[in-house]
Amino acid sequence: MTSIGARGPLVGLELRSMQPLEEAELSGRTALVIADEDALSRTICMALEERGAQASTSQSWPADVEKRVDLLVLVDRRGEGPTLGSLDDVRESMEPVLRGMRQRSWGRVVMVSPSTEASSHRRAGLFGLLRSVALEVSGEGVTVNAIDLGLMDSEVGDEQTRAKLLSRTPSGRAVSLLEVSRGVCFLASPAAAYITGAVLPLNGGLGLGLYPEQFNSS
Repeated sequence: MTSIGARGPLVGLELRSMQPLEEAELSGRTALVIADEDALSRTICMALEERGAQASTSQSWPADVEKRVDLLVLVDRRGEGPTLGSLDDVRESMEPVLRGMRQRSWGRVVMVSPSTEASSHRRAGLFGLLRSVALEVSGEGVTVNAIDLGLMDSEVGDEQTRAKLLSRTPSGRAVSLLEVSRGVCFLASPAAAYITGAVLPLNGGLGLGLYPEQFNSS
């Protein structure tokens, strides 16, 4: 067996690269979160600011969206009159932001969309759109990814629907706002620079087809 030390200085370099990233990993970056003014958007903004970014929120595409935006976070709502508009609206509105990112050779786009039966068709369309955009900007320092979001612990609404979602979530619990914000920050971080066109399943296993009642019957 070869010891770690016998592998030479390259291992030291590899281990140093695995050290925790600095809190200011997004220092100097400008972030725009397009979402309803709610606890989720505020938590995402706070998390990005803790990592050095200058973050702001908007409930719709702002008129001055052509201003410098390094990190664009799009939060699509759970079938409640989507903030982002139609797929064509999303693609058209993203264009000036993407153009600036490509010119600066750095940019991050993160879509957050819920996993529900009501939003399944729209979610599939959004994820398909982002994969297409990811391919278009590939190799230009811009990444485009998404988060497939499960039920949030802060979410209120129909108790029957909530119970149904929880029964189909193998982890048996909802996702916290902090976990969602960490997912966004990860996809925006240097650690995710080689990830693009991906969908991060932040949903506790929802959609795996294995539900708690199946576990109990085994």
